[in-house]
This record gives sequence, C-alpha cells and structure tokens, in this order.
Amino acid sequence: MKKYVVYSNTGLSSRQIGLTAEYLEKCTKEGIELKIVNCNNVLENCYFNPLHNTIACASCQSRSMELYKQIGIPKESFISLKTIPFKIEIPFFETLSDLLQFEYEGTNVGRGAASSIISYYRDYHISSHTHREIIELECKKAINVLLNFKKIIKDEKPDKVLLFNGRFAEIYPLLEYCSQTNLAFASIESGSMDTYEIFENC
Repeated sequence: MKKYVVYSNTGLSSRQIGLTAEYLEKCTKEGIELKIVNCNNVLENCYFNPLHNTIACASCQSRSMELYKQIGIPKESFISLKTIPFKIEIPFFETLSDLLQFEYEGTNVGRGAASSIISYYRDYHISSHTHREIIELECKKAINVLLNFKKIIKDEKPDKVLLFNGRFAEIYPLLEYCSQTNLAFASIESGSMDTYEIFENC
C-alpha cells in the first residue's frame, strides 16, 4: 500500500480545502494511506492569517477537520506540527537577493520567507533595514516547519508528499527538502471556479 504525507496547509479558504479534500478522497478510493499534517495552531502566523488571529486559527482547523472527517480519514491519521527548539541568529539581509539565498542546514528557507513578505506588503523592496522583524519571524517559522517534516518523513517513510501551493514561508522548505532528497511530491493548485490541477515534483 502506498502512503502519502499531506501537508494540510494553513489558512486555506473553504473552496481550497474542498478541492484538496476532493483529490484526497480519490486517493483513499485508490487504497492510498494518508497521513494528514496540520499546523495545530503552532505556527506564529501564516499567509492567510498573518496576524495570528486565534479565532481564525480555530475556524481553519475546525473546517479542515470536518472535511477530512466527511471523506473518511480516521483520527489516527492526523499528525500535528510541534514547536521544535533550535538556536539560530537570523542574518542581516542587505538585499532581497541575500534573503532569497538564505539556507538552514543546506535547505533554502529564504525564498519562501521572501515570497510571503512580498505578498503581505505588495512590495519587493525587502531588506533587514526595513523589514527585519517580519523577516526573522518568517525565517524562523520556515525552519520550524522544515525540522518538523524532516522528522515526520523519517518516521512515516512516505512514497509521496502532497501540499497546496508551495511558495509561502510555511510550505516552501518542504518542497525544497523533497527535491533535495528525491522524495516525490505534488502541489495542488486551485484555478478558476471549482477547478484544480496537480503539479508533480514542481
């Protein structure tokens, strides 16, 4: 039996969660074992909830769990992110290019952080001179996600990782790590109306 680890990305809209659930239901019908990783309110923020509003967090978690329950995913299939202690001093980034190249233990985490920040502010003029606090938050969040998934992948030994939109700080490091370790992954991308497409290994 194949096993997929699914990153139940934070803050998805009801439509996006529904589209993801539709695809996961197809996987279960094909006999694929699913392990669903949710944020469990561990991340300090996410792209869809940048101020970490606790009510919005609770609503997102509840909405996701209800949809997964409806497609028959049992409780024992869920894995929650944890806060993993690590020590690092985030460098001072003079330019956006410097941030884009930032790595932790050989895995790029800066590109996802930059993508989130650019989307927050609609401005690509990013450096530690003007955005130091949010840069540090996004980089540390990305590192925590990376450390979580290194352990989850080691423990679960999945055949594939599924994620939704791989460009944000809390998601990109996983995509990068899968590429580095030659672990198959797929990104679920929503289109207009009720359409979606699965992009394999990209």
